[in-house]
Amino acid sequence: MLYGADIDGDIAEFGTMTGATARGLARAIATCDATLTQAIAVYGSRPRTLHLFDSFVGLPATDNPIDASAPHVQDGAWMPGACCGLEPDALLAETTAFLAAERVRIHAGWFSETVPALPLDTRFALIHIDCDLYSSAMDALSGLLDRGLIARGAYVFFDDWNCNRADPNLGERRAWRECCERYGIVASDQGAYGVFSRCFIVHDYRRAPDPTG
Repeated sequence: MLYGADIDGDIAEFGTMTGATARGLARAIATCDATLTQAIAVYGSRPRTLHLFDSFVGLPATDNPIDASAPHVQDGAWMPGACCGLEPDALLAETTAFLAAERVRIHAGWFSETVPALPLDTRFALIHIDCDLYSSAMDALSGLLDRGLIARGAYVFFDDWNCNRADPNLGERRAWRECCERYGIVASDQGAYGVFSRCFIVHDYRRAPDPTG
């Protein structure tokens, strides 16, 4: 879809845990590189890099009242330190089975720190949000949107859309709604792609005002 639609940018995953999705993304990129050569040539697409963001110490502690009221937080499933999976070296080994090492970038740390450190010329054509918590999803999304790093036409996938009893006031659902309001996002809802998941195409949005003036 990214290749045929001429969407500029790289691939990003926020929350890697077991590395299964990261491995699938790496394999998909390699397969597209090998089989969609005509589209790559027509659009002049550059080789896509896979960016993987994770704290590698599990979920953060949060005193955010939105997260505190989430059922998965209250029942301990999303407690601090939960969802800690592969170490960076193991994650790199999983993904470089398909892609050259220079095409995989691992960003270790909290999203609030790693996203602002990205170069301003970074663009993402596909983003997989597997952040679980509202606060983590907001850190990832707002950090990208503030700096205009999401390409027009980009696909945004939410892994935990229907978690927390699908409550629209919690989790990734609330983070996306607030971002749509804050940044004036124009998007198409592409529907579910799994029991808990949902996908959107981003057509346009506005950057947040520059706080430095």
